[in-house]
Amino acid sequence: MRPEMEAVMVGAVISVCLLLLCAPGCSRKVAIDDVARIPATTPADEVFAGVFKPLEGMWQGRINHYDDPLGQKPGGVPPSTPDSFEGLVPRLIAGPAVMVAQKYTAVSPLFVRIETEETVTRDEGTMKLRYPGVCKVQDGRLWMVLRHPSETVVLEGEREADGVFVWRRVSFESGAAGAAVLKQVASPEGITVRGYFYGLNEDKSLAPVRWMRVKLGRGQPGAARGVR
Repeated sequence: MRPEMEAVMVGAVISVCLLLLCAPGCSRKVAIDDVARIPATTPADEVFAGVFKPLEGMWQGRINHYDDPLGQKPGGVPPSTPDSFEGLVPRLIAGPAVMVAQKYTAVSPLFVRIETEETVTRDEGTMKLRYPGVCKVQDGRLWMVLRHPSETVVLEGEREADGVFVWRRVSFESGAAGAAVLKQVASPEGITVRGYFYGLNEDKSLAPVRWMRVKLGRGQPGAARGVR
């Protein structure tokens, strides 16, 4: 074999070996909105081990949506925190409640799967929505991703205390809420969530129109079909 041909073959073998060595590492990169694959763990992630422990288990309750008649009106002040909800309750207009069951299952100390079933009742009948999600630590940050049938919701979080998280929406699809801030508080007895939303074309320097409150208590296995 001529020297130049031998050099080409050696180079090709080295290239193939490098590709094979790279493949496992390259394949570990997981998109933030991926709810199926578990991302590779980094030292920056490990400090959050067990952060979602207070959320684990079966929960059931209701979601209430509200409209603020003074939202997006001149002079309205945007809330400094979702806790502002309690002071606004007297003037908020409540919409129909949505019954919900959720199950948080830890796959690892950094990755928790969420199964959600919503039961929506309207004049035309009752509809059930089931969708997956995750709470996870990735790239040294906290994430919640919900694969709702109408959109994928991606929230970045921070932990205020054990079982207390503030989530901010960081991405959205066409027609979805332009921004959201939610505060989630978990205790052995229940989970509460309070939050507000801005539409794509709404002014974030004014008060929001839409608010939400979620109140969940400990559920029983089989409380909702598809969430066991």
